[in-house]
Amino acid sequence: MFDAPGYKGAEEYINGPARLERLTRLPGGTSWQKRIRSARLGPAANVTVWTGEQYGGQRLMLSETTGSSPAWPPSRRTALAA
Repeated sequence: MFDAPGYKGAEEYINGPARLERLTRLPGGTSWQKRIRSARLGPAANVTVWTGEQYGGQRLMLSETTGSSPAWPPSRRTALAA
């Protein structure tokens, strides 16, 4: 995941499978709360993200077949480019 649109800026890699309820305590002690602006998925990855805490706000589901998200949150774009 990246903190700027278009896969730019600071980045963090999450090696799965993993189920992360919060992005405030990632391995290494970093917090990505309210920082994700784009994300790339690896093979066979399925990701569900929300704009709010505790699964609130808008939801976006990504998988290997839908491609990666060049921009997040979705309210800033009406469509995702694969």
